[in-house]
Amino acid sequence: MTEIYVGSVILLVLVIVAAGVFVKQFHYDRAVFLGAAPSGSAVEPSAPLSPAVNTFVDLPGELTPLSAPEVFNPDNLYDKIDGKAELYLSAGALGMRCQRFALKNDPKTWMEFFVYDMDNLRQSFAVYSMQQRADAQLLDLATYAYKTKNALFFCCGRYYVEAVTASPTEEMMAAMLLVSRQFVARNPPQETRLAELDLFPSEHLAPNSYIFQPADAFGFDQFKNIFSARYTVNGAEVMAFLTVRPTAEEATALSAAYQQFLLTNGGRNLPGAGKVPAASLAEMLGSVELVFSRGKVVGGVHAAPSAEAAEQMAALLYKKISEAAP
Repeated sequence: MTEIYVGSVILLVLVIVAAGVFVKQFHYDRAVFLGAAPSGSAVEPSAPLSPAVNTFVDLPGELTPLSAPEVFNPDNLYDKIDGKAELYLSAGALGMRCQRFALKNDPKTWMEFFVYDMDNLRQSFAVYSMQQRADAQLLDLATYAYKTKNALFFCCGRYYVEAVTASPTEEMMAAMLLVSRQFVARNPPQETRLAELDLFPSEHLAPNSYIFQPADAFGFDQFKNIFSARYTVNGAEVMAFLTVRPTAEEATALSAAYQQFLLTNGGRNLPGAGKVPAASLAEMLGSVELVFSRGKVVGGVHAAPSAEAAEQMAALLYKKISEAAP
């Protein structure tokens, strides 16, 4: 009898708890849902952002702060963007600020504005390029800027900025663009363009396909500061890459080191057709790698479907580099 009584009490308690959870979901604490500003180890970015009342950006009249500004450093960035922090940190992030803003006439429609201090444009572009969305539409907001259906992404010199909303109404998207323009105006970048991108040929270039890898590009630990772009040449999709070294001697040595790296890791030499002076080709895991040096520049083609496609792309790249003669 006692067991039946205890079982009935437990069942009753479970029913009460379930009812409480059901009711609570319709009466949530908005402050908890939005999150609170972290405390303790937060630090100021290395260069101050433009000051404003109750926020670190200048807001257009359509927006109002929905939360206090949050500040993160490399040690606690994981608290905010767990799962993505390593991308920013490996590219040199010094800190991040973020804040939520809502439309004044519709507080349920809100966005979050993230500003990552990446120290310089090159590192800012690294994050911008490595996670660029497939549905990117270029913007005239900055030299490197695009939008998607619910977000804006751009480089403002040392700062990499993301503005994201879960409610991409026309009014919210317009307000996000306006606050972004005001951010650029208040924080004019010292650097606006990466000269290395001008060394890529424009023919057959896939739009929005530039990528910058600060280190360990293609699994090779000596490949640092590698720029790449995708092309379609005679129906073949290929990736061209380059990096500028301090001297021509270093460029020559790096080109040879990459070819040796390929051979050491299972690649085999391929004969070339001579379209690019002193180019080295290797077959690697069913695709073709090509590398060459021209002056201070190391250039090449990664993961081409054939030696012919690799050499055709490399010839265009070599010609463009030769015209610039850095």
